[in-house]
Amino acid sequence: MALIKCPECGHEVSDLAPHCPSCGVAIAGNIVICPDCGKVLLKKEKTCPNCGCVLDASEAPAPRKAVSAYQYARVEEPAPSAGPRKERSSAWKVVMVIVIVLAAAGGGLYFYMNKIHEEQVDQAYNALQSSFDISEYEQFLADYPDSPYNNEVKSRLEMLKNIRSKWTEIAASPSKNDFVRFLADYPHSAFDEACKSKIDSFDWVDATTENTALSYQKYIDEHSSGRYIAEAKAAKENIDRMTVSYPDKYAVRSLVASYLSALTANDTEALSAAAAGRLYDESVGFMAKLHGENVRVSFAAVTPVQVSKAPNPNTEFVYIAKCAVERSLLSKSGETVNTLYNAIYVVSPEKRIISARMKPAEE
Repeated sequence: MALIKCPECGHEVSDLAPHCPSCGVAIAGNIVICPDCGKVLLKKEKTCPNCGCVLDASEAPAPRKAVSAYQYARVEEPAPSAGPRKERSSAWKVVMVIVIVLAAAGGGLYFYMNKIHEEQVDQAYNALQSSFDISEYEQFLADYPDSPYNNEVKSRLEMLKNIRSKWTEIAASPSKNDFVRFLADYPHSAFDEACKSKIDSFDWVDATTENTALSYQKYIDEHSSGRYIAEAKAAKENIDRMTVSYPDKYAVRSLVASYLSALTANDTEALSAAAAGRLYDESVGFMAKLHGENVRVSFAAVTPVQVSKAPNPNTEFVYIAKCAVERSLLSKSGETVNTLYNAIYVVSPEKRIISARMKPAEE
């Protein structure tokens, strides 16, 4: 079976169909093929209207080999070559794939670059959180004018400018309170260290002016990393070294009292326990002379004995005892003479008086 074109209406129809479904003309057994041009004709045709070939055998010069309707169909309507179509179809598919890949790559690149930009903005913004540099905030706004953080950055920038203006006002102030207030109002500003340095200097001046162990200790407590911390510790240590403990004060006061009692009693043994070295020898002679010339001799401290320490090149330090001493002499003639002295005693670390000076109070 083969498909042919109806010789009457041209509609495609099977060569075995009884009639053409389009025009109704008889097909099976009622068609012939022109031997010259291969056109399908009805048997009633005597000559081929297409090429003029005589179809009647008596008039035809020589019969030609008949061609079946199936063969004719294959000759008349050869199947189109699949090669070029396949090539064109493959090329089109390749083009479409390339277009899709390029579109996807372009879209991916756009989103990737956008993501990179967002990350850069986030990193730059996070870096600003610990910055007090006005220029960095201005640079951020210039680099990222459409950043979602711009309102916050502008607000922070304005605040930093206000802080800078306030610092300019007080930077040369002679008042510590101005810097204390600034530090309280702006505890984490760009001028934090400069402000603390100013306060440090004020407190050091106060400590050295008072020049006591307590003043230096106060500086040490408030400025553990201060500019003058080493000097403060050294000064306090020196004062502490020169500070007399209560037991030592008591011992020195008792020593002075014993020395004066020994002079009063003309007791050389007690005197040797209180005085040392050259002072002992001088005191023995002085005591013997006074007692030899007078009926009664007495020495007594009439003011509290003030005890302190002083540096000494030989013994690191010595005690200094100061008090007012009254000397009373009853002469052999019965006359009593009372004299007030300002006395200074130098006492060794071993608690022995090594030097004594008694100067009349009226001088």
